[in-house]
Amino acid sequence: MAQGEAISVLSRAYLLTENQSYIESAERAIGAFEHSVNEGGVRYIDENDNVFYLEYACQAHPRVLNGFVFSLFGLLDFYKTTGCKKALSLFNHGIKTLKVRLKDYDTSDWTYYDLLGKRSTKTYHRIHYTQLFELYSLTRDWQFLEYAEKWSSYIQK
Repeated sequence: MAQGEAISVLSRAYLLTENQSYIESAERAIGAFEHSVNEGGVRYIDENDNVFYLEYACQAHPRVLNGFVFSLFGLLDFYKTTGCKKALSLFNHGIKTLKVRLKDYDTSDWTYYDLLGKRSTKTYHRIHYTQLFELYSLTRDWQFLEYAEKWSSYIQK
């Protein structure tokens, strides 16, 4: 999550200033997405070859939803700023995983914070569906809109 948010900030700082050092710093942060947790990165590949970018780089591999999505936002911001194909590829791998595993964050009346089974607080639940609305606006993938609407309806119940 921290790398994704930093990449977003650095990409936007570059757009405002055209200072190349921001892009260079963001490129270094992207390197973390190419390496596993054991190698000092944030990448985790599950038993089905799904690629996660971890908010917490620990052995339990919690796969926190909001942190994963914030990572994706950073990768997409960098791609949009620079046209970097590596960032787009990393983003697409993450999106593919998210689409496959999104159902696993749904309790049928709320969301899980992570894939270790921790239920979200009200704040994180709202972050989850807000992120999915944003992912829909960025990708136009209906699956994100469907889950965003479903999860936002849980608040009403």
